[in-house]
Amino acid sequence: MRTMARILVLVLSLAALAAAALPRKDLTVAEALSPGAFGGNQPKAVKWMPDGKAFAYFDPAPRGQHSDLMVCDAATLARKPLLTQAAFRAAYGNIAGVKGDELAKASFGSYSFSPKGRFLLLDGPDGFYLWDLQAAALKHLTAEADEADVLTFSPDEGRLAYTAKGNLNVLDLKSGSKTLLAEGKAPLVTCGEVDWLYGEELDLDRAFWWSPDGKSIAYLRFDETGVYRDPMVDESRIHPEVKEQFYPRPGDALPKVTLHVVPACGGPSVAVAGAGSGEGYLPRATWLPDSSGLLYALYNRAQDQLAFFRSDLSGGAPRKVLEEKSAT
Repeated sequence: MRTMARILVLVLSLAALAAAALPRKDLTVAEALSPGAFGGNQPKAVKWMPDGKAFAYFDPAPRGQHSDLMVCDAATLARKPLLTQAAFRAAYGNIAGVKGDELAKASFGSYSFSPKGRFLLLDGPDGFYLWDLQAAALKHLTAEADEADVLTFSPDEGRLAYTAKGNLNVLDLKSGSKTLLAEGKAPLVTCGEVDWLYGEELDLDRAFWWSPDGKSIAYLRFDETGVYRDPMVDESRIHPEVKEQFYPRPGDALPKVTLHVVPACGGPSVAVAGAGSGEGYLPRATWLPDSSGLLYALYNRAQDQLAFFRSDLSGGAPRKVLEEKSAT
């Protein structure tokens, strides 16, 4: 260990001497304020492919240009394009009927893989698109799905669950038919749609979850009745507008959050017994691997007590499986 430490000190010392020997150059204002001047142009949005043998990422591209989606083999580090912007534009032009400058500006941004890796869900012009990696074909999803914040594949890749306008829906990718699973009354009541408090303060990015067998979806129902609405000024417009945001201050009423399960093919929702936020928070839920029940978490309002519960969905009382407390 001492030898390694001495080698490390020597290397750092030599590096410092080499840096000191370089001619000094002051930064200009333009260089100092240039975006990405010090971070470099690095790969972005790195994600493992479902088989775990390779990972995808957006290739670095010159500023102002769109990045291609690449794939890298984890064993050999061999890289190749998974979906180029040029291929996306060609397919998009065919289905959207656009040409010229409008087509030249078209690109896809965020992406996600379907569970088995056949499809890419893309965020592109006018909403969401599905790229079939086997057929190299592009499909534009329904107009209402374009309004969704989160879309999630079913385990068999045949359907997408999403929320729009406070409602939880399922879209059949083959037929294009939509099924309303749970209806909210936005903005006061929403189903499966994360509110500001849970998204910003509790790091919840999705409030609905497919069962592993694909037969059911668990979701959180948010009731904001009585929650303080904070007036926020949108100054991005020529004439600023005042918008209201549910924003509970200390001591204010919190949203009432309950956990429900609904058949993925449609039908009545069932509230999970005992799974309610009460005076605290219900920030997490997940299915058991065999789809026989759910685990969910409850925080007290002070967030110094966390408990996990298990429900077998039989209607009986949930069972506490873990609890942690902290004086701070």
